[in-house]
Amino acid sequence: MSAEEAACFEQLPFFKEKLLMRHWDEEGKVANLTVPNLESYKELLTEHLSCKR
Repeated sequence: MSAEEAACFEQLPFFKEKLLMRHWDEEGKVANLTVPNLESYKELLTEHLSCKR
């Protein structure tokens, strides 16, 4: 990223939060980690989305 691109990025809403998310995403990567497939989360997600707030 050039200095000009970085300056533009810093003007975006929530740019600090975006950097934190990227950092957390990178820190959460574990090589060759086996994770559950998306289908295994269906019940949890359905329950969460059906909650009234």
